[in-house]
Amino acid sequence: LPPIADVPVLMAVVLFTLLSNPLTHFVVYIIPLTEFVNEFMGLPMRAAYCAPSEIDAWRVFEWWGPLHIWLSCILGLLSLTFAAWILGKLPCCQLRRGVPSETDTYRTPKRPACLRHGFLCLQSLRAALTRILVISTLVLFMLCGILQTELWDGSPLILGPLNQTRTEFCTEFIRHAGRHPAAHQYDEPECDDLRRDSRGQWVAWWEHPMFDVYRNESAQSLAGSMALSSSETHFSPHDSTYQPLRETWLLKLLTWPFQQRLIWSSSLLVSLLLLLLAVLGAALILTPIFKGLFIFCMSLVGPTVAIVVAASFMQYRIFGPLTGQYYIRLLKLWPFQRADYLTFRLASLMLAFVLMIFFHAIHFASHYYYTRSLRKAYFANGRDLSWQELRQHPYCPLILFTGTVTDWRRPGEKDKITEISISSLHTGSAKTGFVTTPPWRSVAKCTALAAAATDAFILGMMDRLRYRFWLEFLNLRMGDYILFERRRNPCVAWCQKRASCRRESFFIYEFPVVAIGGAAFLGLIAASLLSRSHNEDTCRSANSLYIAGMYASIALFFLSFFGFVPILEFFVHSPMIRQLHMAMRYYHVSETPPSMIYVSDGGVQDCTGVLQLMRRQCSRILLALAAADPDDDLSVLRETIRIAIKLKVGSFYDPKDPRRDVSMLLDEYKQNRSRTYLHLGIRYNWSGGACQPNRKTGHLIVVKNRIPPECEHILLEPPLTETEIAQHPDRVVSPSSMDDRCSCNFSVWQQDRKLSQVQLGGCCCDCCHVLGCNLGPKFPHVSNANQCLTPALFTSLCRLGYRMSQEAVEVITRVESLEESWESHVPCERESDEGLRGAHACLAN
Repeated sequence: LPPIADVPVLMAVVLFTLLSNPLTHFVVYIIPLTEFVNEFMGLPMRAAYCAPSEIDAWRVFEWWGPLHIWLSCILGLLSLTFAAWILGKLPCCQLRRGVPSETDTYRTPKRPACLRHGFLCLQSLRAALTRILVISTLVLFMLCGILQTELWDGSPLILGPLNQTRTEFCTEFIRHAGRHPAAHQYDEPECDDLRRDSRGQWVAWWEHPMFDVYRNESAQSLAGSMALSSSETHFSPHDSTYQPLRETWLLKLLTWPFQQRLIWSSSLLVSLLLLLLAVLGAALILTPIFKGLFIFCMSLVGPTVAIVVAASFMQYRIFGPLTGQYYIRLLKLWPFQRADYLTFRLASLMLAFVLMIFFHAIHFASHYYYTRSLRKAYFANGRDLSWQELRQHPYCPLILFTGTVTDWRRPGEKDKITEISISSLHTGSAKTGFVTTPPWRSVAKCTALAAAATDAFILGMMDRLRYRFWLEFLNLRMGDYILFERRRNPCVAWCQKRASCRRESFFIYEFPVVAIGGAAFLGLIAASLLSRSHNEDTCRSANSLYIAGMYASIALFFLSFFGFVPILEFFVHSPMIRQLHMAMRYYHVSETPPSMIYVSDGGVQDCTGVLQLMRRQCSRILLALAAADPDDDLSVLRETIRIAIKLKVGSFYDPKDPRRDVSMLLDEYKQNRSRTYLHLGIRYNWSGGACQPNRKTGHLIVVKNRIPPECEHILLEPPLTETEIAQHPDRVVSPSSMDDRCSCNFSVWQQDRKLSQVQLGGCCCDCCHVLGCNLGPKFPHVSNANQCLTPALFTSLCRLGYRMSQEAVEVITRVESLEESWESHVPCERESDEGLRGAHACLAN
């Protein structure tokens, strides 16, 4: 594509990325869940809407559906979760002696097998039960709120062309035997409106004797008779006659929160959104007293709105067949039409089946676009390379990328991130173990993984459930999954050989999950088609399919937390399940990483890459420190030093005077702006050991993007050319001749303005520097958010890097040793031990 198409392509990718996750979650999760709820709770809720009184409505809601079974399951889940939590606190079930440390490798045998497996099972059981409990309780609370909003009589009910109250509408509806007052033709009751009466026959819910009060009296006298029937009698779920009044503890528990009149609108969406606005207003007023209160409330807006939208859709689906209400009542949008909704439901379920198959390709579009952009910008002719091609090239050095695994941790470990390295030889770390890098793996893909900043920032630094919601909702994922196989799966190898597939395709790995989930969706599609009938046998078949689909979905979700079991390992190969786990803040816990891991930016723990080189005990390390640090505080380098000491990879010292602390050397570098580089010594072999004088120490040369005082007034220079880069270094422009350089290649406005480098800001094109768009941080401390550097800004950064690194490159490429004179007189461990024993012998004599 031509460069002019970059902006439209970027906008299309952003739009597709932002819309893909909300659409997928709505189609794959919300619509099937709503259909399950409507199948089992829709009839009692619609019947409760036309109950003679509010108290009778809650009794219908309690007795006509599986509410008792639902609540019993919630109480059972709560008991099991509490028991699992208590069991995990017992000393015999904890890994006190086996808790891994940062320096342990994956081969460290510290845990007995029985304790290891029992701990993993207990952790997974508690995680699965907790999430199922929360989801079940939330859905039940949503249904109670939906019913209460529909029972509220304070506002009129808008039903298409009608404007009736609930009592007037139910009178017309029941007297016309289930026909909508605004409908022009009669629709026979479908399966979700039929129930078994006391004689064992399937009849519509409005045929129950409780609703005879609507048939026998006029609408004007209904209020008094309903109040009388509510205070003296109430129906039985099994008999067709009224029985004496009997209050239940479940009825009191469900009705108490909603009888406080906290919800004042018949639309759940409007009610909770108004409540949310009130909370945000109160938080804004109280922010001077409680610091960060408004930001905290704003972070909860997204999850709250998502729950409200899901509950509003359930309200629309459950009560729409009865009332024909609008989905958005304030704007009178999308009135419920049974035929239109059935078509929409069928299309949505078929779309969900397709989305489940192509989930990975759809939801990682931003990563693919990022990979393409890096390939076009930094690869020769925009052509990607494989690691095998890179390894076979004689002039290419060993390229080392750093990534972060954010969805796995070992048993008993508190650290939630794991740093790995990716090279042409191996992938992994001492903690995860190393595997051979597949020769066909893309170098551009690994480059994008090493710089996937958005999800790494949230998953590694702001690990909160509310922030994960925004990451999941906006689909701001720049990382991706990679295969991490210690041994090749024979079935997958056979399939890929037959399919001639050499690339990193996840479909073969996730095929069992796709098959099980696809069968569940196909069963749900068949059940939705059968439920349109009014035949008893057909309705039973539809109900059986709904029950089977519900149990299959719960079992699939529950077993997905036990991916460490070999027979269930295929669950960790499904990006759809893994992404759902990440949204719920669940980490895959196992002794060794799964065969598919999620990798994002390697700068979460160490964004310099020095730690990876220190693990390999490199003798000379050149660091180009390009972090956002306009004041030269060197906070990133200080953090790297702290982590290296914590992990016992090595320690740092001042080569000139080892008696000084390294912090003093960093402070001197900050104060002396004329220094072009910083020199630190590294001492390896933290725990001593054998005497290795050639590999015991290393040297770190640091170059930073800062302007020396003598270069602050340099004028803007011409753009770099290939000829200038390829010519001899001695002929490149030197800092001393910078002020006299001719700018004849520049446009007229550049000659007239005489811009200096430190005035450069803006983005996109050079005209931004003089036409009022020279905004943002100025050269050389350009923000990382500016991904579209102007040619002038890019040229200035390149020239600054050349000038600042010239002395550092000369030092680190010096043929002679970089050690100071005193370092050669430091004895190794063996010599110091012998000297100490000799001193002790002299003292003894």
